[in-house]
Amino acid sequence: MNKRKIKTWLIAANFLLIALALPLSQFSNWFSTNIFNDPTIEPVRHLTSEEALDLKVYDNFAHGTPAQNFQKILIEAIDGAQREIKIAIYAFNIEEIKEALLRAQQRGVKITLLYAHVNGAAFEEFWDEAREKIPPIYIGGNIPSTNYSMHHKFMLVDPGQPGQKLYTGSWNWSYLQEDLDPNILLETGNAEIIESYGREFQRLLENKNGFNKFRLGDFRPWSDLIDFPDGSQVEVWFSPGRERYSIQNRILDLIRESETSIDVANTIVDSTFIGAALVSRALDGVRVRVIFDQLNLAPEISIYNYLQKRKDLHGLDNLELIIGGQATANSVGQYSIFHHHNLIVDERVVLTGTANWSFGGFFLNDENFLVIRNANVAAEFSKSFDNYLDYLSPLKGM
Repeated sequence: MNKRKIKTWLIAANFLLIALALPLSQFSNWFSTNIFNDPTIEPVRHLTSEEALDLKVYDNFAHGTPAQNFQKILIEAIDGAQREIKIAIYAFNIEEIKEALLRAQQRGVKITLLYAHVNGAAFEEFWDEAREKIPPIYIGGNIPSTNYSMHHKFMLVDPGQPGQKLYTGSWNWSYLQEDLDPNILLETGNAEIIESYGREFQRLLENKNGFNKFRLGDFRPWSDLIDFPDGSQVEVWFSPGRERYSIQNRILDLIRESETSIDVANTIVDSTFIGAALVSRALDGVRVRVIFDQLNLAPEISIYNYLQKRKDLHGLDNLELIIGGQATANSVGQYSIFHHHNLIVDERVVLTGTANWSFGGFFLNDENFLVIRNANVAAEFSKSFDNYLDYLSPLKGM
């Protein structure tokens, strides 16, 4: 059998496997969307809220300003829960939060805990006696890839009930992350945002995680576009994406739309598309500032060196590259990781979420993102960015 026949056979076999994996009624739609046509870039739902945008921004590493204790915020929310708590979390080892959940369960609150399968062994040891009262559900064992993870960090408190809340952000529920790693935590009571995260939770609960989401006829990465009475807008996005229909392309759109400033704060950025877009806007005179974690000094996982070379080549003083996260170590020598995942454009639009800007974050993992058009929220993120930038000023130019 020659190489051409082998290739033809492999392609046919691949489509046969897809057809067997998908219900016949969904296969035609999947095939036309993914093979022949670019997907339509639009949200599943476009909603108008009757409520004002209610979004609080907490920062656990606010240099020069009071830092928030994320653990305390979550425990107060758990202690105030009346009926139900839903959690999807990548990492968790804080004893005080576990005790709060057990108190809630004891007084009759229904608790559903989804946990990343990849971290299951360590969690089992931590969860120990709580397993009988709150059995964890591990997400990800159905996907045979070491690169995939359920990377969410969100909690729903009394969803669908008066006083409902969503807590999300970049923060894993660990002592190390709270004490050493700069993170953002968001709190909202807006029903439309909460309902969108509830749909994501239900997908995970039904093993529709990772690429399995595309077996659902109603899944698109852009979940909701929500208009608020004061003109604010919130977009709710989830990963994974596919080709052009992904949060990566939304990030690229926001960068290209910038007029005066772009501030990026992310642990790892390895997308060459984003790197090229940042350089292009800097060449057009837009102020571009990027805070990376020290992990980005390794060229194989980052665009840091690419950006540094373009900065030097074109003399781009308006392109600032800053390394964060390495300045603090605890008593056993653990160093902090800069763990924000944010984009601020023209000090008026914010994109924030759980993902590193990497192939895994955009196209493999279960992640969540918010795009927020609101001046007050943007100001809070800008304050956090500037505070951290001031702290790192002696380290600029590394």
